[in-house]
Amino acid sequence: MNTRGLLDQLLKSGQDLLQQKSGGSSAGGLGGLL
Repeated sequence: MNTRGLLDQLLKSGQDLLQQKSGGSSAGGLGGLL
């Protein structure tokens, strides 16, 4: 299994979900993660 690939996929899908929730605000999404 490619751990790097899995992490990239998780990050991408997570960012997509956060962007949908926050209305496309990348800063808000990243802030929610941290």
